[in-house]
Amino acid sequence: MTIEIEIEDASTWRNFTPLERADLFVLDINVKRRSIHEARGHEEIAEMIVDRMGDNPEWKWQLRVFTVHDVIPNRLARLRLERSGPWSQFPELLADTGIQRVSLLHDYDDGTTQALGYADVPLTVAYFGAVSHGNAIGVVRRRDTPSRAVGAFGHEPVGREKLLFESVRLIEKGELVIRSYGAFDDRAHGFQFFGDYDTVSAMKDVIQKN
Repeated sequence: MTIEIEIEDASTWRNFTPLERADLFVLDINVKRRSIHEARGHEEIAEMIVDRMGDNPEWKWQLRVFTVHDVIPNRLARLRLERSGPWSQFPELLADTGIQRVSLLHDYDDGTTQALGYADVPLTVAYFGAVSHGNAIGVVRRRDTPSRAVGAFGHEPVGREKLLFESVRLIEKGELVIRSYGAFDDRAHGFQFFGDYDTVSAMKDVIQKN
């Protein structure tokens, strides 16, 4: 299994053209399988990144999460959602009770409610497992940039694509937004890091130097 690492210009990508950002690039870390019968390599990519980034003090990692929007039937159910927020989906990652989590409930015009949140988390293989989950995306930023929630709140429920779009739209210098791609029957799959060229290149250099 070969892991490929490359940088591409993402400013003209169809999914992101409404952004009108000329400074958007993507670091693509992927595995191309010879056939769909080969095991996918998301975990191998995650292990490589964790091994090569290690405890690098220059970077910190954030998980942005959400629950499916739904009608909350009673006050008890709402209380449970307020307490657990979207975090119960990731017990392995959040086993460390010292992780500070921010979560908010958002009520929509159609009567549904959704929990959204973010937390700075340690860099582990479980982190990339969470990024591969349907209800989360990842963010990596320079240590000196502040943690913040993405402004993906409005009249429409937040899903993975909207959270990704809003996170990329609001990207700041020194910040990368992470997504996973590749289903079980796709030949190519991996992780993509979106950001400005300097930050994308810095991440690529750290990964490839080891």
